[in-house]
Formats: sequence, C-alpha cells, structure tokens
Amino acid sequence: MRGRCPLSHFCLTNAHRIGDATVVVPLDFLRIPLIAAVGWRRSREPLDPFVFMAGASIIAGILFSLRAEAQARGRA
Repeated sequence: MRGRCPLSHFCLTNAHRIGDATVVVPLDFLRIPLIAAVGWRRSREPLDPFVFMAGASIIAGILFSLRAEAQARGRA
C-alpha cells in the first residue's frame, strides 16, 4: 500500500480540519471498545470489562468538556 493514504487517516485528518481537537481525539479513542466488540462478535475473543470502562470514561469526559464549553460560551 505504498503511496496510498488509508481511508481512516483521510477521515481523521478531515475531522481535525473541521472540528475541535478536544472533541475529535476522544471520539477517535472510542475505536478501542468498538474494535473489542467486533473482535468478540467475529472472532469470539474474550471481552475485558476494563475496555468498556475506559470507553465509558471517554464518553463522560467528552460530555463534561462539551458542557463546560457550552456554559463558557453562554457567559461570554
């Protein structure tokens, strides 16, 4: 695949161009629990609850960050 840009890199680059990095990067980390679920479903790999706890903390962090930013914009 020399000389070709994988689709995931193209999408991530465009997401950084359009969106704020504080939203894009945590959403990119959501790939971890999603890939774990795909591996469990397709390959019968064992699920580790820590992967989903990490995913839950990422989602909580995103929501906390977005709420704080919305409140800060409302005050400005």
